Amino acid sequence: MNTDQKILLLNINNRYIEREIGQSDTYDIVKGNWCVGWDSIANVHLACAVVSGEIIDVFSINKWEVCQDHSKRKFFEGGVAPSEIRGALIGKSVKKYWKKGSQNPVKYAELKDILN
Repeated sequence: MNTDQKILLLNINNRYIEREIGQSDTYDIVKGNWCVGWDSIANVHLACAVVSGEIIDVFSINKWEVCQDHSKRKFFEGGVAPSEIRGALIGKSVKKYWKKGSQNPVKYAELKDILN
């Protein structure tokens, strides 16, 4: 596993319903529509679903598309990340990336920083 890569942390608290949902439902919530710049996402291949400061799932990003109804927002197409990556990240705390009062649900992090 290449730990020298940037990953996307997506806070889905406001979209996530505290109930039993399947992986495809989590993917549908996480994939988009996000206000991100092309430069920021160019080399990002992993997206983490974050609820209450904890990673609950990880998805591979294959490509980004512009939302039809909002040109500044994008969504990604991908799928479930490999089990090695998911096993290493699910359950990890990423609370430190959201300072008190932070309203942006999108954060970027280095994979190696989260694994340490």
